[in-house]
Amino acid sequence: MFSPADFPLRTGDRVTVQRVAKKHAAAAQRYKDISVQEVGKWAEHHHLPVNEVVQQWLQLLSVEFPAHVKAVSGRFSVSDVLRAAREMEDMVVHSRDHAYNQIMIFCPRLYRSAVLSTFEDKDVYYELAGHPYSIAKSAFDAIPCQLKSRYAWGIKETYLLPKAYVFLKKKKDFKQARSIINFRGSCLSRLCKIVACVLNEVCHVAFPANFGKLKLHELWSSLHGFLDRLSHATAQEYVTVNDDLAGFFTSIPVSRLKHACELALDRFFDNKQSGGKNRGEFWFTVDEKSASSHGRVLRGKPMKNRASACRKVFAGDLLKIIELFFSFASFTVLGRCFEQMRGSPIGNQLSPSLCNIAVCMEVGDAYLLQASSNAGSM
Repeated sequence: MFSPADFPLRTGDRVTVQRVAKKHAAAAQRYKDISVQEVGKWAEHHHLPVNEVVQQWLQLLSVEFPAHVKAVSGRFSVSDVLRAAREMEDMVVHSRDHAYNQIMIFCPRLYRSAVLSTFEDKDVYYELAGHPYSIAKSAFDAIPCQLKSRYAWGIKETYLLPKAYVFLKKKKDFKQARSIINFRGSCLSRLCKIVACVLNEVCHVAFPANFGKLKLHELWSSLHGFLDRLSHATAQEYVTVNDDLAGFFTSIPVSRLKHACELALDRFFDNKQSGGKNRGEFWFTVDEKSASSHGRVLRGKPMKNRASACRKVFAGDLLKIIELFFSFASFTVLGRCFEQMRGSPIGNQLSPSLCNIAVCMEVGDAYLLQASSNAGSM
């Protein structure tokens, strides 16, 4: 370990510390101004003497705010952080896989080796020739004009490719990695986020027996309830199977993902969920600002008070958008351009929904078939 005194501050670091100190003072003053205003409103609402209450509040702040600052001041100051950052300029520093609050420091050679072994896997990725700008522009220019016009709110004209990085896996002795592609702010990121909500809604109708429709706490509660209802004799007949999908986002073929979406849409309309309308006439409305998944996706027009926050997605365009999504699987890493050929890129807003539908198609239908077979043999 090292102590802060081991690394003297440079001139630039001192300037940064001074700026942080000024921002801290400004933040404290802003908190004081806003709190005084709100306390005054509160006192007036409750018919209390405003000036007297505000003075009492200021007196409390003069004692408690310094105590608060002292309490939240950790062992390391801004100066310490800057010193440490300078010493680790040549290292790779980021959070550990599945533990975002744990910071890892990697040897650049080890990290580079893991990056290359991940993205040079020819079964999953294909290296592209050409400049990132040209690749991104060609992909944008290939978007059908109808989709550009209809979904202008969700398609961003940008010629920057997403950047990729990796999380080294501890259980693999940091020699293998999980690939992450940062699609945030990319050309289709907003549209993909909305379409993902639609696909989740379609999935619940198409595959009602899937386990993915339950929230995590509901899933555990359901499992515990099932186990509690089993008698000891019956429990001996069950075998525990732990199916850990290897490379969930990179193992499912693209053709299977597309087929699963086609099947899900067919079942959605076969179940007469569209009110008699065909795919060209029917649309989904997604409340973009809704914090809850319940009621976020509507079938048809929204209420007037929600219209401004809603986005319309036509059912007939879903497969076209999914096809378009796979044509935007290019990214850059270590100054090279790659395209993902198998699976759905982890880090994209649409990928979890796509892969979930594929799994529901395989597992859900197998579950129903087994249940039907068991019922027939009784």
